[in-house]
Amino acid sequence: MKKISIVSLALLAFMANSAVCNASDGKITFTGKVIAEGCDVDTADQNKSVALGTVAATQFAAAGDKSPLIPFTLKLSECPEAVTKVAIRFDGTPNSTNAKLLALDADQTATGLGIEISDDAGTAIDLATNSKTYTVDTTAELKFGARYVSTGTVGAGTANGTSQFTVIYQ
Repeated sequence: MKKISIVSLALLAFMANSAVCNASDGKITFTGKVIAEGCDVDTADQNKSVALGTVAATQFAAAGDKSPLIPFTLKLSECPEAVTKVAIRFDGTPNSTNAKLLALDADQTATGLGIEISDDAGTAIDLATNSKTYTVDTTAELKFGARYVSTGTVGAGTANGTSQFTVIYQ
């Protein structure tokens, strides 16, 4: 009989402790808005190619060294009146050494590099993070830049990377 009482008491203590662990400490309210339509990305920019050029592996003496910044633009048009500000989020496979950088495509032969994308002021935009906010009218030309960044010892080879981008409406 004592064994049953001890087991029952232990079970009761466990259940009381579980109730405390499941207590609510707060709440999150999600808010948002759906717009009827967004801006159009110009046809030439929907599948854009940015040539980062040919650089010598010896240009990268240490991790964090960078190649020259290569500017590129994304053009938006037909933006509805309700859209006055946008940001761009660049996604893709993160570099295995520095997840803020875009990885080179899997079939590439260069090593020790990632690709950094920056805004028009040259400030790096972490991969999968929204850029700064840009003001748009019915059209907009959003300026960015890209460059190689060394993540270790750089080995020569092909060094292409692929990113998807999303227009984020503010």
